[in-house]
Amino acid sequence: MRWVAAAILFFAVEAALVAFVDKPLSLWLRDIDVRHHAVIDVFRAYTGYAKADWYLWPSGVAGLICLALVRRKRLEAAAREKLARAGRVLAFFFTAVAGAGLTTGLLKALIGRARPVQLQDFGIYGFHPWSWFAPRWQSFPSGEATTVFAVAVALVLLRPRWRYALGVFAVVMAISRVMVNAHYLSDIVAGAFVGSLIALAVRDGFARKDWVFGRPGARRDG
Repeated sequence: MRWVAAAILFFAVEAALVAFVDKPLSLWLRDIDVRHHAVIDVFRAYTGYAKADWYLWPSGVAGLICLALVRRKRLEAAAREKLARAGRVLAFFFTAVAGAGLTTGLLKALIGRARPVQLQDFGIYGFHPWSWFAPRWQSFPSGEATTVFAVAVALVLLRPRWRYALGVFAVVMAISRVMVNAHYLSDIVAGAFVGSLIALAVRDGFARKDWVFGRPGARRDG
């Protein structure tokens, strides 16, 4: 029942943002950029760190290294177990972020929303579903917002004490995409929803296999 209520609230918020907030906010930010360029440049300086590559490459390579080292026959049992545990944690993180990104990529093409640049250059504000090979029609949801929220939720699940810092990180990085007029506000709200949901779903999948989180009542292995 809670999921139904959450879904209804999500769609209501998204509809309100698309109808009343996204377009005027984007145009206002364009004017701010023209009149106060340095303000928006602050957000441009770090918005690139919301890209998935920053998180997938390190976790993917580190996971493969752990897998390679675990296969060494001369490795002591205790060291092998630690490496295996680290590999499972990295696999969880990588799968959560990659899975969220793939889900958003599919939704982008299916929904086909015009990016803010279409509004700025041609006055286009709308949707063109099934836009598989048209990046300018793939604004919703925001891939970067999806990534940073998947990263934040995955890390909070691993290290709950970091939740406040990670929450601030995810929100600030997602908002930067709106500030630089790369996405609408509803795009990043949807991205946050998708990224969080996929990270939680991957956690549940790992828990069922007793990896990293463990089944209810079972011993945690890392």
